[in-house]
Order: sequence, then structure tokens, then C-alpha cells
Amino acid sequence: MKHDSSVQERILDAAIPLFAMKGYAGVSIRMLAEAANVNIAMISYYFGGKEGLYSHILSTLFDDVKKMIAHVDAEPKSGKEKIWALAERLIEIDRKSTYLIRIVQSEIVNPTNEDDQTMKEYISHLNGFLRKWIQEGKRDGDIREDVDETIAAINIVSMIDFYSLMRPFSDAFLQTDGKGYLENTLKNYFRGIGKE
Repeated sequence: MKHDSSVQERILDAAIPLFAMKGYAGVSIRMLAEAANVNIAMISYYFGGKEGLYSHILSTLFDDVKKMIAHVDAEPKSGKEKIWALAERLIEIDRKSTYLIRIVQSEIVNPTNEDDQTMKEYISHLNGFLRKWIQEGKRDGDIREDVDETIAAINIVSMIDFYSLMRPFSDAFLQTDGKGYLENTLKNYFRGIGKE
């Protein structure tokens, strides 16, 4: 049987919002098939079942983020500027595809598989680059020497995640877009960890 990319796309287009809203455990194969308007067997044929479909979605998202991180890392910027660029791009991803970021947040809070290396590798990859850029910031004199790179990396990701998690409320409350929130939050943070 020949693969039909339009059927695969329909399955993915239906699966992403379902997984984002209900979590992995809350979505049945039947729900996926009905939402995509396909036979249940098509999900198995194209993705090897629900688990394969979910894994494909996570892997695709993480591969895209890894490429974006590599692109930011290659830019001729200071470590501090790279952190800003990463944060802006992650907010941009969230604005374009809220569902994908929510799947990641759901996976962090309630992992589908404790032994799944996909999520651990993603977090390790992101943390590694943030720590590297924080070290560059120290070397450039933008960040204090006593700042713990791992804790600072977690803080930065937490600020971005908090915004995306609370976006429906924070946009109205803050009366600013994601870039305005991010700009003020990171300015305050860098004021705290920056050299005086």
C-alpha cells in the first residue's frame, strides 16, 4: 500500500489538539480516528498505533526546537543575546502552535512513560545550550561568576513556560504581547544575575 501524505497530515492535525487538551491517556485510538475521519487501521498503518503517533509528534517538535537552538547558537551574538533570541523564538513557537507547547508541558508534568528518553534528551539538550550561553555571559562580563548555570537555565525555561501556560490570562492581565512580557521578565532576571 502506498503512503498518502494527506491522510498522515489529517491524522497529525487531529491528534495534536486532542493530545494537548486531553493528555496522552485521555485520548483513545477511536477518538483519533474519528477526529481525523480515518479508519482506525490507518493510524496503525502510518504510525504503528497511538504510541507511535504520539512519539512522532514529540520527536518532530523536539527536532524542530533542536534545529532552532543550533541556529541561535551559530549566530554571532553574546551568550546573553542568544538566551534572549531563544526565548523570543520559543514564545513565537507558542504563539503559532499553542498545542505543541502544551503537549510538552503536559509531558513534563505527567509523563506518559517514565523511561522515555525523548523528553529527557530534549530537556538535557536545551539545558546544555542554556548553560553554555550562561557560561559565555560570565566570560563576557554580562553575568556574575557566582551564578549557578543549571539553576539559571531552569529559571529561564520556567519564565518562558509560565508565560505560555498562562497566556490566555497573562495577555489580558499584562496587556502586552509575549514579546513585551518576555522582555520585561528577562530584563528583571538579568538585572538580578548581572554584574553590577
